[in-house]
Amino acid sequence: MERTSIEAAAEEVVFLERSATFAGRGCVRLGGSFALYPAASYFASPVESATVREFWLRDVVLDADSMLFFKDGQLIGETRYLQSADECERAFGAQKQVRKVETPEAVAVVSIGRRNYYHWLVQAAPAIDTALRRRDRPIRLALPPLTVWQRDTLALLGHERVPRLDLARELHYFIPDLVYNDFLNGSTNFSSSRLALATLRRMRENVRPSYVPHRWIYVARTDSPQRVAINEPALIEYLRQEGVHIVVPGSLDLADQIDLFRSTRVVIGPHGAGLSNVVFCQQGTLLYELLPARYTNACFNRLARACELDYWADIFAAEEHGPAARCRWQIDVSVVKDRMRMIRAMYS
Repeated sequence: MERTSIEAAAEEVVFLERSATFAGRGCVRLGGSFALYPAASYFASPVESATVREFWLRDVVLDADSMLFFKDGQLIGETRYLQSADECERAFGAQKQVRKVETPEAVAVVSIGRRNYYHWLVQAAPAIDTALRRRDRPIRLALPPLTVWQRDTLALLGHERVPRLDLARELHYFIPDLVYNDFLNGSTNFSSSRLALATLRRMRENVRPSYVPHRWIYVARTDSPQRVAINEPALIEYLRQEGVHIVVPGSLDLADQIDLFRSTRVVIGPHGAGLSNVVFCQQGTLLYELLPARYTNACFNRLARACELDYWADIFAAEEHGPAARCRWQIDVSVVKDRMRMIRAMYS
């Protein structure tokens, strides 16, 4: 399967943001365990602001299942984000009906990552919001079926009445005019974007107070089968005794999640999509992240720093077998207790 770059395929490329050093005000405190994992040194490195480009393309084909795009029989490489070569080959070779999009507006889309709360919040929402706030060209959204919290996102941003094409995953779509931006290809994940932050602030500002405020919260992963911390119940019991509010964000509607996080002072939790809500915290809030040794992903480190939060973290031993994204691990509660004493001294 041949590939082309999105720059080569585009009729027009517009720079919306250019990268520069980001001078955030939050502090970073990494536990001694980080010395054992050199790959995690990235957590302490400076944050850059994002380069965000907007691409205008003509006559492209979308596979609605994979959200891959093809131009003149070639895969547009940047759209394969989060997908393997085999998945791209299957999408390319699939014999599907092609439906032409008959609309006067340009079409804006999301990526396959929109199924995950983190990817929806920090990629899809800014991509949609940025495209729709361009006043020089009319836009129609082309989206797969949405969850309740995804529809709520559009409503909070004022886009619930924007014309929309509902995509059917079993079809290919021929799109005469398409707008696509860098939020969707993962290139902005570990940087700070003023456009993305503006989108998220609009969401926060449009939520009315609705949830009982809690100054300290623990974001539990008791609803997820991935990266299970085998002693999380013991940690939860300790934190509850310390007066920390235990929350499973997925059990709340979007407005309550936003309201809870914007009113808290300290967020504690293992790495997981629920921590994405730190984008709604106020400047100076602390995020204390617990990480399994086999999954030292810095995405929440970068999010926290982009939002000018304080960021603390510790790494804990994990089982060596199986996929890293599903590894089981154990939190050393004594380490957390030591951290809690320090946090109480500084953030109470």
